[in-house]
This record gives sequence, C-alpha cells and structure tokens, in this order.
Amino acid sequence: MLFMTETKKLKDVYKICTGLLSKEQKEEISYFIAVRSFIMKSSRTGTPDLKEVNERIAKMLEEAILEDEVIQLAKDLAKTVKENRTHDWDKKAQAQACMRLEIKKVLRKYDLSAK
Repeated sequence: MLFMTETKKLKDVYKICTGLLSKEQKEEISYFIAVRSFIMKSSRTGTPDLKEVNERIAKMLEEAILEDEVIQLAKDLAKTVKENRTHDWDKKAQAQACMRLEIKKVLRKYDLSAK
C-alpha cells in the first residue's frame, strides 16, 4: 500500500530532522504517522490491503451510528417514562398498561418492537 510505504519514509525522515521543522509541519507529520499507526494496529497481518482498511472503517462507522441510536433510544424511553408516570395507587394497573403501550410505541419507532 503506497500510503504505508510513504508514511514509513516520512517517519524515518522526521526522526532525523525534527529540529528543522516548524510546529505546523510537525503536527501534520504527526497526523500522518498516527493514521499509519492506527492502520497497522487495526490490521491483522501488519500490512493491510485497501479492502481490509475499508472494512475496518465501515465497521467503526456502523458502531458509531448504532451507539448514537442507542443513546437516542434511551433518551426517548426516559422521556416516555417520565411523562407517563403516576403516583396514584388507585390507577396503578391502568398506569402500568399505559406505560407498556407508550414504551412499545417508542420501540416500534426504532424498529425494535417486542415479538
């Protein structure tokens, strides 16, 4: 992979002449070295191919999206519970049934309805 080869060369040169570089140049080089390091650590063989890198990035994006959906689901459920709670013990069974119905609506919204 061309990127890996070039960043290896960049890293070697950086070690030699770090004192001659500006702060901006050092930051930019550090960025590329960090990306290279991430790719190396996330690959199985140590020399990833483009397909493997793309799969890893797609997986990371999918996990991030799912995490956002879970957070939003938790917020919606908390809001639903807060809006539908009652302290009236005479209406306890009715309140529980209403709460279950509202929670099912939220779960359906996220395509997670109980089957």
